[in-house]
Amino acid sequence: IRKRQIFATVGWTWILTTVASTGGFSPHPDSIGQYGSVAVETVVTVFMILGGTSFSLHWRAVATRTLPHYRNSEFRSYLFLLGLCSSAIVALLWLKSGLSLGSSMRAGVFNAVSLGTSTGFGNATGPGSAGDYVTWAAGALDGIARCLGRLSLTRFER
Repeated sequence: IRKRQIFATVGWTWILTTVASTGGFSPHPDSIGQYGSVAVETVVTVFMILGGTSFSLHWRAVATRTLPHYRNSEFRSYLFLLGLCSSAIVALLWLKSGLSLGSSMRAGVFNAVSLGTSTGFGNATGPGSAGDYVTWAAGALDGIARCLGRLSLTRFER
């Protein structure tokens, strides 16, 4: 066994254990973007969502051998907010950055879930890439500021 294979195995074990908690530590500077794989990002996204879910729901699912998640209003709200934020970021990336819809969805959903669950993973493959949320965060903040400005103006114009 080569040293590189051992390092990669230990690194993957580290990634899979940090998905369930917060921190998102990765043995690579590009985090999950190092792998450049939609499959890896999809698996990590699913486990980030599960890791951010209330442990009592998981425990109840194991204890009763049912899936109580969808009957739980907290879980439904959690998925709704992740979906809403993901949709907003995908729209921002698609309309403002000129990325394809697929690239926008890949970067937007992964980063929205990562930020929403505070796992800290990233899928940027380099500075300025679709997954580099530093580049689109300014646009998002600008949009939020404009919305708040409009709300405050309409409030005081009455």
